Amino acid sequence: MSDDVAIFEPVDVRADAAIAAVSTGHLPDPEHVARLLREAYDEYRHLDKGVVADYIPALATVDPALFGMCVVGVSGGVHEASDADH
Repeated sequence: MSDDVAIFEPVDVRADAAIAAVSTGHLPDPEHVARLLREAYDEYRHLDKGVVADYIPALATVDPALFGMCVVGVSGGVHEASDADH
């Protein structure tokens, strides 16, 4: 188990205001959320550490090159980046 923890790296958080808003259940304006998702996607899409989860058979067949992100607000607003629809 301790080897699994070693694959995670610290994340550089530059969006303190957005995180504060998210923790209250309210997201910033949609354009701001979209920009933050694009920035995070651009920064982390190249990472290839870890393995595809195989404890659920359907997950074991997922292409490991896919990378998507999705944020959903409490009011139902959905914000996606890249391969989030797979």
